[in-house]
Amino acid sequence: MVNALPLNAPLVAWGRIARPVWLRLSREGRELRALLSQDGITWMNAGETSITMEQMLAGCFACSGLGSVPAQITFEQLTL
Repeated sequence: MVNALPLNAPLVAWGRIARPVWLRLSREGRELRALLSQDGITWMNAGETSITMEQMLAGCFACSGLGSVPAQITFEQLTL
């Protein structure tokens, strides 16, 4: 189950994410875990779920919600 973590100021302004947010996904056996960080150092558990050993697909999307403001995603330390 994935938790709905509240994101507050200064991370969020005017209903939009205004600062970087880190998301860490990890798999150990049949458990998939998500962690969230506002600084890349301190991590909060965002949820976990059991998965099957069949093929898994993963993806990430972002949208600024503003036509003139692009969204940016950076992948680091990606291991498949």
